[in-house]
Formats: sequence, C-alpha cells, structure tokens
Amino acid sequence: MNHNQKLSFEKILGSQRQKIILFELLKKRKYNISHSQIPDINLHNKFVENHPYKEWFIVFQNKKEIGTFYIKHDNSIGLNLMKQTKENIQLILDYINSKFSPNKEISSLVPPYFYLNISSDNFELQAILEELEIYKLQISYKIQK
Repeated sequence: MNHNQKLSFEKILGSQRQKIILFELLKKRKYNISHSQIPDINLHNKFVENHPYKEWFIVFQNKKEIGTFYIKHDNSIGLNLMKQTKENIQLILDYINSKFSPNKEISSLVPPYFYLNISSDNFELQAILEELEIYKLQISYKIQK
C-alpha cells in the first residue's frame, strides 16, 4: 500500500478482501457511467479478477476505504469517491501524475495525456475540477435505439 499524506492507495490484485470492498463501494456509488444496475456478486468477482484496466486502486483515508480510481489503456481515468473533496481529488491526481505515465499517443485513439471521465450528473466533481482549473475537453452523449 502506498501512502500519500492523508490518503493511501492499494493496487487491486483481485483478493477476496478486495472483491468485498469493491462490491460494497459499488453498492454505495452515487454516479455511474457504464452501468445502471449493480451486477450480482459472481459477475462482480469475475470482473475484478479480469479487469480491463491498466491500473486500478482502492483509495483509503485513515485506513477506511473511500473510493477507487482506475487508469485505462486509452489514458482515461475513472474516479469514484464516496465523498468528494477538493483536497482528496488533488491528492489523487498528484499521486497519478507522480506514479504513472500516459500511454504513448495513438492519433485519434489515445491522447498523450491523462483525462477524466465523469458522470454528467456529478456536478460536485465538475465544480471541484473547475476550481482546480482542470481543462474541460468534451461532453459525450449516449445514443439509444
């Protein structure tokens, strides 16, 4: 486990303990992008064991899990915290920037920088990112049939 001031980060390796923590965090999550229903525990466990992320960490504050972040191969970052604060967001982004490098640019597929994907309903995080002067790149819309 790596420590960074008030936060610590544990790389997800798929242990039973981590699967339980991740499932509890998933059930408490306020904002979702990729799913609208909580998967059953077996699907969840399989996902954790075979996750598609380049990096995936549980975030702890004072030894209590407060959320997760992941980095995908396209340099996108998913950030899911139960309580979002400017300080914690900054600490997590600093941790990512100090420990990881973006994948090499692939024109039109992978930018040469990290970027965050967040729910359009997560106004709290949007406001924090604006306070931190994080540049807004785009807005995405889901087209349904």
